[in-house]
Amino acid sequence: MKKIFALILAVLMAFTACAALAEEEGKLAPMFATVGEALDASGDPPVTGNNEDYCSVITMQDGIWYRHIAYTDEKAKELQNAIYSAEIEELEAAFAASEEYNKTLPIAYSEAFTVQPMPQEELDALVGKTIGELRAAGYTDAQSGSDGDDVVFVMRSGLFEYAMVVDADVDAYIKATEEDETGNPGGDFVIKSAAFDGISSDACMLEYHTDGTMEEQPDPFADLTAVTAAVLEKIQAIANGEEVDMEAFAAELKEQYPDMAEMIDSYLELYKTLGAEVFISMMNSAAEDSAAPQE
Repeated sequence: MKKIFALILAVLMAFTACAALAEEEGKLAPMFATVGEALDASGDPPVTGNNEDYCSVITMQDGIWYRHIAYTDEKAKELQNAIYSAEIEELEAAFAASEEYNKTLPIAYSEAFTVQPMPQEELDALVGKTIGELRAAGYTDAQSGSDGDDVVFVMRSGLFEYAMVVDADVDAYIKATEEDETGNPGGDFVIKSAAFDGISSDACMLEYHTDGTMEEQPDPFADLTAVTAAVLEKIQAIANGEEVDMEAFAAELKEQYPDMAEMIDSYLELYKTLGAEVFISMMNSAAEDSAAPQE
């Protein structure tokens, strides 16, 4: 019996070790001591990013892109917050103080990107397409403007950016920009050539994985949507002649969604004040308005 228990324990420990290994998979020992050292090895301009919790620097070595992560400490967060509260004349100094301190933060780990940019053959296949067609295919605008006599649209796809030289001159580009009302001028410009232009700043953010996939972001309105649907279902039942204890239902719903308790109470009060039919009509009208395209 002891041998059986020992075997079970050994198997559980093996699974635990494998899980821990999988969790750390892809993380490498720090390739640089500090953010400053990583910046020195980065391109010009460097590809960097940060939020409240970490700083990130992208470098390339032997044809492989690497991301280097440093976690922010309390002083780094204080300096970041000082930027938001600084007066206009103090902004430059506040930014400089934050950037200089961030350079001293130790790199916690490095990781290699496995995703690669499109090969030139695929980029050549874009010649003849319009900028509008690329946007419809999922490309996003990073920047656009003139480069000598050429007009160039830098388009982002995944974690990389690509420079698209179009068949318009500078005057046509300026006119298209002045006449555009969509925020995306030049949709009918035809691509003459396409080339890789570098890794994008999105690569600095941890929600973008090194294989090019993006971490699914939680829907901030998921609970509101669920609560609204549940309340409407019950009030529709009342309108259909069913008997429903709304007080008991509201109490159960608040246990399930404690952060939505105030909204649930508001719905209950509206129902009591307006009645089932008017409440349902009002909520359906609000849903139709929110779904209508905004001009």
